[in-house]
Amino acid sequence: MIIKILYKLFNLLDSKAKMEFALLLFPMLITALLEMGSIAMVVPLIQNIFRGPSGSESFLFSFDFVEYFSLGDEISSVILVSILFITIFVAKNIAIFIITFLIFWVTQKNFCKFQESLFNIYLNMPYSYFQNLNISIMQRNLVGSAGLAFEALRLALST
Repeated sequence: MIIKILYKLFNLLDSKAKMEFALLLFPMLITALLEMGSIAMVVPLIQNIFRGPSGSESFLFSFDFVEYFSLGDEISSVILVSILFITIFVAKNIAIFIITFLIFWVTQKNFCKFQESLFNIYLNMPYSYFQNLNISIMQRNLVGSAGLAFEALRLALST
């Protein structure tokens, strides 16, 4: 049901607004990749923290992070993996903040344009149209329905 509404709303947008929403997919992809990277860094971090005293035992996998990057001692590998984990985590959170701001900005901007065009349609209607119309329906269309539709679009892009 909501997919049909979003599809209809997307068809009502002009080509510039459609392009803006399409351009949001690129930062969303980067955010998803950073999310996967931060989750994937948990395994090497745990592996290097819980390494045996000899340094040759692998805690979770046979992949040895220290030997792969040819780091000499365990302390420097734990520090490197920790710094890498924190860097990816911070970059991911900054990217999520930026993409959330962009999604909000694009949806609000297009909501305002859509509401303005809907209001102009009502303004250009003949007087006889308003004689048979319940004004609360017009107000609901201008304020409530369009706002809920764009809020659903924003939520769909945010998840």
